[in-house]
Amino acid sequence: MKRMLWIVLLLVPAVFAQKSDPSQVRYVSGSAPDIKPDALGHVDLSSEQSLVFASSQGKLVIPYTAIRTFEYRQEVTHHLGVLPAIAVGLLKARQHQHFFSISYQDDGGGSQAVVLEVPKHMAVPLEMMLRSKAPQGCRAPACVLHY
Repeated sequence: MKRMLWIVLLLVPAVFAQKSDPSQVRYVSGSAPDIKPDALGHVDLSSEQSLVFASSQGKLVIPYTAIRTFEYRQEVTHHLGVLPAIAVGLLKARQHQHFFSISYQDDGGGSQAVVLEVPKHMAVPLEMMLRSKAPQGCRAPACVLHY
């Protein structure tokens, strides 16, 4: 009975933590006037000239040449104390959130910024795309490989 309780306690949060679409990107914050924080959408990496975030609230187009800096970071989803973190770490891997902060210059010359939360499987391709298409935004120490 106790074993069944542990299994349920470990699986239930994992089921509810899953997003409905594994390729969805969350607009955390930024200076885009039409897009509200926590908007869900998709990032289109197929364009040669720009990074495109499209959601139901609007579209944000960032030309690669306008990117000034970008940074990838991952954070633990749930912060625990030392002992609970060790106990949870022994039972299962801790969940992380993956964020990209991008600063860029708009058409009028003003500074803009955006923070996007991406799924784990999209973090490496997006970082590699930004490194290749916007190398001017990659400055030490933000350019340390994260893989």
